[in-house]
Amino acid sequence: MTVAEVFAAVVAALEVAFTGSRFKVWPTPPDATALPAVWPQFDSSNTAAGRNAGGTVSLLLVAALAPQTAAAENAAMADAHDRFDTIGTDMEIPGRFANLGPITIGGIDHTALLYTLTVARGLPC
Repeated sequence: MTVAEVFAAVVAALEVAFTGSRFKVWPTPPDATALPAVWPQFDSSNTAAGRNAGGTVSLLLVAALAPQTAAAENAAMADAHDRFDTIGTDMEIPGRFANLGPITIGGIDHTALLYTLTVARGLPC
């Protein structure tokens, strides 16, 4: 599986996971967007010592939140986290990790849920 195929699968999964939500799904980090919005971006990869053993690729799933009251922001963050947790039913997911942090969109920092999704993959031939 190529990295591009991993991205395509994750974007498709994001579109399904966020159907019916207020979040706009982007296939890549947007230069500008209304919030709330979600997208994947490359985080890291690891190739096993034996090339035939495959490897992993980690994507950072970003859920950028609009400024709002703490209760509304917490609800949006929890909703995004729950939706991210549904991703991967047809992919092997050896790891997930999430935290809050800033994300810059159009030169402006926003609060974001930063969710690292690690996907196992066979390497392309």
